[in-house]
Amino acid sequence: MLFPGSEEQADKDLCSMSKEIKQLRYYYNMQMHDILLQMEELYAKEQIPGAADFLRETQAIVNENISFEKNILPVLPCSDKGIYVMTQYYGTSVSSLQRMLDQVEEIIRENN
Repeated sequence: MLFPGSEEQADKDLCSMSKEIKQLRYYYNMQMHDILLQMEELYAKEQIPGAADFLRETQAIVNENISFEKNILPVLPCSDKGIYVMTQYYGTSVSSLQRMLDQVEEIIRENN
């Protein structure tokens, strides 16, 4: 139950927005996956100072996203507010991963 007395409205919202929510989740997960693949390639072919720290932070973001999808996403309202929360959360995760990738690329440039 999202809000008392709102079960019927929630069911209607779920029917009309679940596709959009799935598409957003897929979109952000693809972006994160792409960044992670780039980072893995860089780690595999370059000796990067502090690579263990970057890997630990990357894994922390991945673990937080897994937790979000397991525990938070299923209870978000299927509405514009739920989509907003989702977008903010995933957007922050993508930005954090992108900043780490940028830092790794900068370290590589400085060492070459």
